[in-house]
Amino acid sequence: MYNEQVDGPLDGGHNDNELKIRKRKALDAFHAWNDVTGFIIGGTSYEGELESLIEDAVEIGFYGEIKC
Repeated sequence: MYNEQVDGPLDGGHNDNELKIRKRKALDAFHAWNDVTGFIIGGTSYEGELESLIEDAVEIGFYGEIKC
């Protein structure tokens, strides 16, 4: 069970600005890769879905890094 005194704050002590920076870096890396490979056509729903998945993955890593 979660105990804030033992485990610390739920967000691992990170702030929202740091999370936004990490998401932006991940999306920049994705777009740089996609520009080289041409794997996904820009502006499509596929691109939006991949961006959403990348943001979710960053959040999982961001909030879970203290526990891992």
